[in-house]
Amino acid sequence: MHERLIELGTRFVDSRGSIQNILTRIEGEDEPIRHIAIITSREYTWRGSHYHKVGGQWIYVIEGLMTSESIIADESARMSPVHKLTVPEGSLLYCPPGVAHRYRFDADTTFLNIDTAPRGQGQDTYPFTF
Repeated sequence: MHERLIELGTRFVDSRGSIQNILTRIEGEDEPIRHIAIITSREYTWRGSHYHKVGGQWIYVIEGLMTSESIIADESARMSPVHKLTVPEGSLLYCPPGVAHRYRFDADTTFLNIDTAPRGQGQDTYPFTF
């Protein structure tokens, strides 16, 4: 299983503004949220090149544009092609445990990083060379 884009529900709009739910229960994903961060990245930079053994990760692009590259983080999958997705503003991306990922920012980008495992130096983050 690679990363996948999650279809967001219909935005509610009235005279006060709008509401867009970005994360509700996803079938088969019952893990609690353990970490949320707002991350900014400059155009033409990269983040990632790692995988998580335990936790899943959601990325919600608030503004900007990024390209996701992922591959199963298993030696037997090294010959598999890299899975690429364009992730525009307003998109929600899910990366399951065991999938190596890296992100190229095609514009200055701000995104929410939502994890089901604690994050910090050395916590469930393992380097991966693409």
